[in-house]
Amino acid sequence: MFLDESGIEDNTCREHGWSPKGERCYGEKVYQHKHRISMIAGLCNSNIVAPLIFEGNCNKAIFETYVKDILIKELRAGQVVVMDNINFHKNSKVKELNEFISRNMRSYRKNSHSQYDLKVHLIWIPKYRKRVLIGKVAERARDLLRQICMEHEVYIISGKISCDHVHMFISYKSQISLSKLVQYLKGSSSRILLQEFAHLRKQFWGNHLWARGYMAVSSGNITDEMIQHYIDEQEGEPVNDDRFLIDSTLQPLSL
Repeated sequence: MFLDESGIEDNTCREHGWSPKGERCYGEKVYQHKHRISMIAGLCNSNIVAPLIFEGNCNKAIFETYVKDILIKELRAGQVVVMDNINFHKNSKVKELNEFISRNMRSYRKNSHSQYDLKVHLIWIPKYRKRVLIGKVAERARDLLRQICMEHEVYIISGKISCDHVHMFISYKSQISLSKLVQYLKGSSSRILLQEFAHLRKQFWGNHLWARGYMAVSSGNITDEMIQHYIDEQEGEPVNDDRFLIDSTLQPLSL
C-alpha cells in the first residue's frame, strides 16, 4: 500500500478582474493558505484504502491520529505501507505505532539519489560467555543501544537482551557499513557499562565487555536454534569462572 497526502484550495484564482475593452484580462494572485480540503489515503491494487478527508493542512498530530484510528483498522495480514520521507512520517510516535501494528508499516529511507531499506539481524555475546545481562545491566544496555541507534539513524524493528546475548533486528542507512555500525554499538555500550557497573569491571579485563565478532543474518527469520548454535560455537575464551548460574526460565528483556 502506498500512503500519501494531498489537498485542494478554492482561492487559487480571482473571481473578478478588469481590462480595457477588447484586451485580455491579466492579474496577479498572491498565494495564501485559506480554505483547504486535504485527504490522506492509501493506494492498494488501484483501490483507494483508508481515506480521511478534512479541512486544513496535514500535520504531525493529524497524521498520528489517522494512523492510530483509521489506518490500523484497514490493514490486512501481510500488507506493508510505503511512505515518503516527510518529517511527520518519521517521528517517534509514528514509529511506536509501527511496532503496534506488528511491523506491517514500512518506510523506504532515502538519500539524495536512491531509496533503500536495509535490514539485518545482529547477535553478539559478552566476553567469556558470562551471563551478566540481567536486571539494571540489561536495562542500561537497552537504553544505550537505543541511544546509539538514534544517533546513527538506525531504526530498531525488534530485539531482545537475554542474559548471555544481545539480538537486534534493525534497519540502517546505506552510508554506514555494517561493521562500522557494530563497532559503534559494541564499543560505546561496553565502555559506558563498565564505567557505571563496578561488578562488571571485576569480571572483565581490558575494558572489553563484549566478545570478539558478531553474527549477522541479512534477511528472513532467525530461530532460537541459530542463535544458540552461534553462542555455542564461540570458543577460545574461558567459560564462566564464577559458576553463578542463571535460571533459564528468565524472560529476556525486549528492546
